[in-house]
Amino acid sequence: MSLIDTAFPVEIFRDVTFLFPVVSSEANETSVKFIPSGRAPEEHPRFGLVHKMVLQGDPKDRIYKRLEVNGVTGDEADTLYRHAMKERVKIIQGESFKKILGGIGLIALAAAVFATFWFGLGYIQHVILYLLTAVSGLGFILIGMGLSNYWRARSHIGSVADNI
Repeated sequence: MSLIDTAFPVEIFRDVTFLFPVVSSEANETSVKFIPSGRAPEEHPRFGLVHKMVLQGDPKDRIYKRLEVNGVTGDEADTLYRHAMKERVKIIQGESFKKILGGIGLIALAAAVFATFWFGLGYIQHVILYLLTAVSGLGFILIGMGLSNYWRARSHIGSVADNI
């Protein structure tokens, strides 16, 4: 054993997975997983039903029950549900990214107007300064909202329309 091994035992660091969440390779997979019948999930006759229910935020057990009533069970139902959930997460994250960009745009606009007055004219009026502060504050709020929605897209409860 070296001095480093005795000073910093590895066992201490094995329970810190909360700091660095483990991302499975399945979540980052870009290939389309085919359902047991041999077709892509979007081509399944019941995918529209599952997709609509997932976007509306229906509970997982209700969706599986509806699929079971329609004769879709097992791996086929899991694949349809997972594919619809991936699309839901993409939609939420896409809208969140738009909010982040909007916030960055507002902050950049406020900075550009400030620089124009400060460096161009050599002074800035208080009213304009207050307005620019409010615009940049709104930009920071949009960035915060966008980031929080982006990070919690998988655990978002309710309809996707509530998030937009």
